[in-house]
Amino acid sequence: MLNRRQLRIKTLQGLYAFLCSGETDLAKGREELIKSIDNMGVLFVWQISLVLEMADFASKIIEERKHKFLPTEEDLNPDYRFVNNRLIAQWNDNRDIQAKIEKYHVSWIESSEVIRRLYNLIETSDAYNQYLKSEDTYANDKEFVITLYADFIFEEDFFIDFYETKNIYWYTDFCISNYLIVRFIDECKETNDEYYKLPSLFKKENDSNGDEDDRNFCLSLFTKTVMNYDKYKGYVEEKVVNWEIDRVAPMDILILVMAISEMINFPTIPIKVTLNEYIELSKIFSTPKSKFFINGILDNLVVSLQKDGKIIKTGRGLIDKNSQS
Repeated sequence: MLNRRQLRIKTLQGLYAFLCSGETDLAKGREELIKSIDNMGVLFVWQISLVLEMADFASKIIEERKHKFLPTEEDLNPDYRFVNNRLIAQWNDNRDIQAKIEKYHVSWIESSEVIRRLYNLIETSDAYNQYLKSEDTYANDKEFVITLYADFIFEEDFFIDFYETKNIYWYTDFCISNYLIVRFIDECKETNDEYYKLPSLFKKENDSNGDEDDRNFCLSLFTKTVMNYDKYKGYVEEKVVNWEIDRVAPMDILILVMAISEMINFPTIPIKVTLNEYIELSKIFSTPKSKFFINGILDNLVVSLQKDGKIIKTGRGLIDKNSQS
């Protein structure tokens, strides 16, 4: 479910936390890394439950309006389109979702005012009115749920702050979770029954090239980077001209060291893929100028490490194109 870039992001965050803490127990660091990734699954369930809560709230509001002192025609003959949204109904009936909501103690009771405010915002929006007028199909129901996340939930700063109070990892995981939710909705089918299982965060790649599964990719990258940190940092220091290594941002050094670790220790991942991925990570976690610095250092390192025989690629890694990784 998580792609390799997202797994690299989680590994980078885990490495940064481990190295900054001064922790020396590698096993504990590996355990915390997997814990932080598994916790994304909990956040994913919270995000799903939010839409279920909103639909339930909408149902209650409809009933309340019917019993107003002076109900309008619209109050007496409400549109149940959102309440009866087929995708939301699927999620409500899904045993795996409901079991995980119970397991993770997901509850929005203490945030009822936020649910009310969010629903009022949605109900008065053009997107909601267009949805009510659209053809009553499963595809349109799915599309509207995506709109709920993309145009409303993802834009609410409250949820970022709220989730951070629940788990320290979730502040940075919110964006990844948003991607996962939309991808999950895209893959939902009208034929899914109550026994349909939520996808795993890790997927296995059991191909003929012997790729490691995603969990082992994270753990191996984490372990190799920690164990060889000083050596790989030395490689970086050799390429930093007219600049003291201590003046380079710690995150930039870590990105460089992690990139070196991947190039050396993962022979089936093409060099070009690794370079592109860590340049992208620098855009997310470093300063605007860092990507140029990191790009330049990595270009120089690739040449020297290949010349010294430290980078040896096999199989799919010999293909000079951006492949799936």
